[in-house]
Amino acid sequence: MKTYMRVMALLLSLACLVLPAAAAGEAVALRGIAEDSVPDATGIGAAAVWNIENETFVYEHNIDALLAPASLVKLMTAVCAYEVLGDRMDETLTVEYSMIAAASGNQVGYYVGETISIRDLFGGLLTRGANDCAYLLAYAADGGTDAFVARMNAKAASLGMDATVYKNPTGMNAEGAATTARDSIRIAAVFNAIPALTALSGSVQYEMPATNKATARIIYNRNALVSRVSETGYFDARITGLNAGSTVESGYYAASAVGSETLHYVIVVLGAAEVDGKNLAYTYTSKLAGYALSRFGYIEVIKASGAVCELPVTLSSTADYVTLVPASSLTLYLPLSTDVDTELTKTVRLEHESLEAPVEAGTVVGVYSVSRGGELLGRTAADGTFAWHFDTAGVYVLTTGDSNHTYSQCVVTVTGKAPVCDGGANCPSRAFPDLDPAQWYHLSTDYAITNHLFIGFEDGTFRPNGQMSRAMFAMVLWRVAGSPASSAALPFADVAADAWYADAVRWAYAAGVINGVSATAFDPESPVTREQMVTMIVRYAEKTGAVTGARDDLSQFSDGMQVSSYALAAVRWAVAVGLLRGMGNGRLEPQGTATRAEVATLLMRFAALRK
Repeated sequence: MKTYMRVMALLLSLACLVLPAAAAGEAVALRGIAEDSVPDATGIGAAAVWNIENETFVYEHNIDALLAPASLVKLMTAVCAYEVLGDRMDETLTVEYSMIAAASGNQVGYYVGETISIRDLFGGLLTRGANDCAYLLAYAADGGTDAFVARMNAKAASLGMDATVYKNPTGMNAEGAATTARDSIRIAAVFNAIPALTALSGSVQYEMPATNKATARIIYNRNALVSRVSETGYFDARITGLNAGSTVESGYYAASAVGSETLHYVIVVLGAAEVDGKNLAYTYTSKLAGYALSRFGYIEVIKASGAVCELPVTLSSTADYVTLVPASSLTLYLPLSTDVDTELTKTVRLEHESLEAPVEAGTVVGVYSVSRGGELLGRTAADGTFAWHFDTAGVYVLTTGDSNHTYSQCVVTVTGKAPVCDGGANCPSRAFPDLDPAQWYHLSTDYAITNHLFIGFEDGTFRPNGQMSRAMFAMVLWRVAGSPASSAALPFADVAADAWYADAVRWAYAAGVINGVSATAFDPESPVTREQMVTMIVRYAEKTGAVTGARDDLSQFSDGMQVSSYALAAVRWAVAVGLLRGMGNGRLEPQGTATRAEVATLLMRFAALRK
């Protein structure tokens, strides 16, 4: 019976999952929820539900349809006014006729000459939805409506609300004004993140003190979802506020916040109809609140116990394998109906095929990810790794297994080696569309890009499999050296003084790192061979003191005897120290052309040797 060394693997938190947008006009649910469980959208112009914690749409209906913004404009009015006036709530404004001349529809009813506090203007705007308050806030913030509307549109642009155009601060119908449910979700989420605004929007009433022109006023919230002043049947205790309203031309609108102890959503309903005397913006909001709260939540997809996978360990007298076990559980935001065992795929991508004893605490071994139907739901933290650690100092010995154990106890799929970087949005290689984070060169191209050794081509590509010319290689090696200045004269007729690589060639030639192909020719466009690449790196290594006396006889390679005499010493050293490792088929291919990915790999290995 073999013995085993047990190692606990620390599973770091997954990145936020992001869901794709649905096509316009399509009502969808999140991943696997049956279509018939989605509330019927008949009579609804557009709607969306957004989970705040996970930045995820869980419901979309006509999300990109252009509609009038109507009363939802006041969400932006409040946000923009608060950004200017939030720390000036006790200041006052005296009403002039010009300030409220354009106001119509729902109003508090201020008098010309009446002096009102900024706080009371917000109170009237966010409870009654008062249009005169909107205009007065515009004057208080920017001295007029035009400047304030410009501020609103600039804010919309900064939030990525690309389809939205505001024409006034009230939402009263105006030619050219437009928005979408997708854009409305963005401003609703921003509004919801400002406690002072959400508190007012969720209040049943606002008490406005007496002014120089009027006695005290009590302003009741006109949003029937949060107010029970009148028994409309729309009250929903789960709704904490935001905004609601309507115009004759555009229908009924609502933006609402709803949440549980762990999950919070914003809901928007645009252009809803009235059917049988019922305001569908209100009724549909309640249906969507129930839909989100009852069907979605956090599910434990990885338990803290149980083996993830086992890796062979060499040079150990007590162990043949190390066992990876998650040190903590993992939860994901998913439909509550998700069958974790059958619908999710858990994958570990390993950086090592085996480990060499002793195994040190903190050794990086791979990336743990969870997907569904081929779509990545999440993976380990931004560094793309999880680490090893021992329960206590020393080695745990297990007594289970068999003599021919080969991953039979894995609870995930092993997909092979993976770089430390997870290939996500912050991956350096993501700057180049032709670099695949799943390929063998990922770590080395990340290194080359991060250290500004390679800058890519004018078309935005990296070309990992492209040839490395002699000029390119001189430039890259010059950057490795820190781009030192050199005034050395060059004997090469084919290197123009103003060539993009001229400074690099001057340095390399003066340092004895690169020679010409003849006494007067450098041949800048010819591709570098693998043995030339190694020779030039080793020449530079000799200048830095990195070369030791280690040498390998190359007998392990079938073509070891084909190395050119000028390159033999350099290649033997490079093989001995692990700088050059062959092509994986028992061959060195010394006269083969060096690719850009291969050069990046050797430079990364060389940097490790110098540490």
